[in-house]
Amino acid sequence: MSAEKCLICGNDIPEGRQVCPICENKAIISKMKRRKKKMLAYIFPIALIVFDMGAAIMYIIERDYRKAVYWTAAAILNISVTF
Repeated sequence: MSAEKCLICGNDIPEGRQVCPICENKAIISKMKRRKKKMLAYIFPIALIVFDMGAAIMYIIERDYRKAVYWTAAAILNISVTF
């Protein structure tokens, strides 16, 4: 059971409630901030994955399959570590 913290008074908001029992501030704001922060954490890893796949594609076009396999493996590693 995890309790939310009210942004105004700092009081614990019980799980399942949308409003702080003390100051009646809506808890939805803190949930939205957490969701946005979680999304921002994935920007850099996704950029790395796109870069790795781009490099693999470029090496496939140049018919350098050893480097293409390396960059594909790097992308797969980034995917498995991130998600």
